Amino acid sequence: MTASSNQSIIRALVQAHADWPLADEVTLVDQAQARTFSGRHSVRDFLLALYVDAFQDAQLEVCCIAAGEAAAAVEYVLRGRHAGAFAGIPPTGRAVVLPMALVCQIAAGRVYRASLYYDAGTLLRQLGMAL
Repeated sequence: MTASSNQSIIRALVQAHADWPLADEVTLVDQAQARTFSGRHSVRDFLLALYVDAFQDAQLEVCCIAAGEAAAAVEYVLRGRHAGAFAGIPPTGRAVVLPMALVCQIAAGRVYRASLYYDAGTLLRQLGMAL
């Protein structure tokens, strides 16, 4: 794959809410929670829980993208209201502005490995949770 096509693939991960370019055997690691999701359905369910269910009005603002022939990374900001449960935390109704980064390995037009980074402390403080 070219760097340009991988840039488009990673952009789709933070813009398309359901038609993500995931390989069947994809693995995603949520580094903030130290949780691993394996398989297309498991990863898709996690992304839906984060971007659609937990923060139903989520807006993802892309800050920058870097891409090569086999990998891509995106830095972005999630803005939304905590309207659904996430990571065992019931909805608080609070506004969240959460810087995030996603690093992906890509082959044949599909993401097969992804690492998601965000500061769990920042998220918890914004949700009104004590650390």
